[in-house]
Amino acid sequence: MAQCLMTFGVIGSIEPSSLTTPGGIMHPGLPPHTPYLGTPVVFPPGQRPVSFFMRLSLKIVRIQLRRPPRIIEDRAAQMSAASPTTCTVGQTLCKIEQKRGERRRMDAESTAAEATSLKGAWMHKRYLDCSASELRSISKSDLLDALRASEGRIVVSETIGAVQPLLQTVTNAELAASQGADLLLLNMFDVDHPVIHGMPDGIEPDQLIHALQHLTGRIIGVNLEAVDPALQQENSEFWALREGRLATAENAHKLVTLGAKFIVLTGNPGNGITNEAIHASLRAIHAAVGEKAVLIAGKMHAAGVLSEGGESILTHEDIAEFRAGGADIMLLPAPGTVPGITLEYARDLITSAHKTGAMTMTAIGTSQEGASIETIRHIALMCKMAGTDLHHLGDTGYIGMALPENIFAYSVAIRGVRHTYTRMARSVNR
Repeated sequence: MAQCLMTFGVIGSIEPSSLTTPGGIMHPGLPPHTPYLGTPVVFPPGQRPVSFFMRLSLKIVRIQLRRPPRIIEDRAAQMSAASPTTCTVGQTLCKIEQKRGERRRMDAESTAAEATSLKGAWMHKRYLDCSASELRSISKSDLLDALRASEGRIVVSETIGAVQPLLQTVTNAELAASQGADLLLLNMFDVDHPVIHGMPDGIEPDQLIHALQHLTGRIIGVNLEAVDPALQQENSEFWALREGRLATAENAHKLVTLGAKFIVLTGNPGNGITNEAIHASLRAIHAAVGEKAVLIAGKMHAAGVLSEGGESILTHEDIAEFRAGGADIMLLPAPGTVPGITLEYARDLITSAHKTGAMTMTAIGTSQEGASIETIRHIALMCKMAGTDLHHLGDTGYIGMALPENIFAYSVAIRGVRHTYTRMARSVNR
């Protein structure tokens, strides 16, 4: 068939080959059913066939080359009259190129606009994929975008540095990070007397958070407690309050100076924390450090206020007030941790928060971070189905942190071993 097609559009007369018999029968080497479409042409070595369309194209090019310069100038004048531009005949940039440039600029502006919108089509780099060097200098807005882009697969592990660490010479925060935690939250951290047991010797107190981020490669946050003056009570237990842990603008400013990148306004057991007090503290703290630190607000349990226990821990009204006060992320109990907080109830609150533009963090703050692995997996999947953005595990599996195996199990449940091992294995020197 290829030989037959070469019959058409050949320049010059070339002697055909003798591949047919006098009776018009094709060469015996071809199949007997092959149709006869004419005498095939065999070209000598180095000679190529030129088709009709190639000849036509060459002819058009020759005509264009012969066209007098005046015709080109007249055409340029017509284009300029129809669509005035700054182009002249001698310029290489014409109207078409200008339009292309304008289109490229418009596309770039559109892409930039989408990138600045939380709901834009372009997604920022996921926190899941961020290295230690990227997190070290990340801004608040970029951190929020990175968390949002991770689509509900962020593990937050809360630890206490004021107690003897589980591994004695290694901080609880480092142990949590080794099991796949993405963000580390310090509880009972006194900004006036900073202490993190297990840190290397020789680190100044005002450098502890910076050093911990360097050692773990993780973003570090700190709890501050918004105590209601009317409900404040003497608490002689382990959780007793200190001035350096109160949710004040002064303490928040100190934390940002010390290296904290997010602050959680919440409360420890029995300390009289109300949502009204959280809202009041939130407004003051947002005014002081709202541009520098991610602000998280809410409660994991009643925190000493029984009237705000169970289903009253967080309401739609609280979400609206916290958001208006400057909260970036809403904190609420994980389904199955506090009586009355079901999957459906949590889902309703999370949807309400998302409608305001905020993210959410479900929390295990009821010592169930020390429960069985099966329980942890079940809670993790309920939180994922409820739609939360961040998953928190508390600090009292044993006093000081969640059970290490539960941090690992939770991580695998919500994002599989690939992301879990990646977070565990990625060097802090990257």
